[in-house]
Amino acid sequence: MSACYEIETEIPLNHQLIVQLPDSIPVGHAKITIHYELTDHPIQPKSINHHAGKIALCEDPLEFQNNI
Repeated sequence: MSACYEIETEIPLNHQLIVQLPDSIPVGHAKITIHYELTDHPIQPKSINHHAGKIALCEDPLEFQNNI
């Protein structure tokens, strides 16, 4: 048999929560699940394309073929 205990809180800037459970919850194994709202503007991963033209080659990239 299982039971559920639910509280609402705000996640602080340091992302640390301290939870005080009621004495009626027995000592032992438990699962903690965090439900939160997603932001309206999800963070997009940066494209590697923003580095285009910024990297210079120090030698001919096909030079190794001449050595074969």
